[in-house]
Amino acid sequence: MTALDPGRLPGRLPRNLRSVGLLLLGLGAVAIWVFYLSPARGADAARRWTATPCRIVSIERILRKGKRSHTKVSLEVVYAYSGRQDGTWVQLSEEIAKGYADYTPTKGIMQTWDGDTLTVRHGGIPITGGWGAPGKAVEFKAALDQRIANWDGASPLFVSGLIGAWSWTPSDMAELGPLLTDPYELILANSFYDLLNRVLP
Repeated sequence: MTALDPGRLPGRLPRNLRSVGLLLLGLGAVAIWVFYLSPARGADAARRWTATPCRIVSIERILRKGKRSHTKVSLEVVYAYSGRQDGTWVQLSEEIAKGYADYTPTKGIMQTWDGDTLTVRHGGIPITGGWGAPGKAVEFKAALDQRIANWDGASPLFVSGLIGAWSWTPSDMAELGPLLTDPYELILANSFYDLLNRVLP
């Protein structure tokens, strides 16, 4: 922890965390923030961190505190890395989704997912499972063709495409765009969730 700010005084936030909005840090960094706010010191801090779960801040409080930051940067779409249980991804809870709906301008949440398509409404906002495929543009398009093979075209089919920024370059993404002609329509994420919100029960 001290690597963040070696000159930090006990009980003070690291210099490089003070200027960043709470929600923009993500929940992992929020846990670090809560650790630094803890009045416990040294080895006692580690014991209290693990022994008193009540010291962990609720998601509602985190979202409420970050409302201004979310609104200021117009954070309309959230990618949520969810947990796994019994080998499968767990859907975000109603409580978490409602927190985003109540305290942020979020229009929709894409969460980690695999297997069957995930398109649900929790807490009043759409949640979709991010879908991706290995390889680059050509392989992605081929896998997407397979994904929609049974679609009858009678109603819109929403696929929240997920491209790993750690493995794709801007040139790779530029190559994919022209491949996605009819019946595909590429739209921005905020428009995607606007449209999905109209048709999702």
